[in-house]
Amino acid sequence: MTIHTILFNLFASVAMISATLVILSKNPINSVIFLILVFCNATGLLLLLKVELLAMMFIIIYVGAIAVLFLFVVMMLNIKVNPQGVKAEIFLEKKKKLTELAKLDEQENLTKERLIS
Repeated sequence: MTIHTILFNLFASVAMISATLVILSKNPINSVIFLILVFCNATGLLLLLKVELLAMMFIIIYVGAIAVLFLFVVMMLNIKVNPQGVKAEIFLEKKKKLTELAKLDEQENLTKERLIS
């Protein structure tokens, strides 16, 4: 096996693994990072094929502009990933409402006691 074949297999396998992780990752920031890794490995493959202009265009256009823009948008949206899913969010909302109701009930009881005294 030549060094060319070894590098091709390395770039191709890392690109395939990264592409799979883009889809399977639950954190959107990690997905964008894996997407940048896919673009960099595709650039490595293009360099092995001696298509330097297209490889540099991949780096400048896709990694430098589009993927970084995706990353900034995801970070600006501030998406919270809950590992427990939607059920935990509903539980927390109900718990918050119940504590608010308990505080209101407690305040109402205190005002009734003050009026009676």
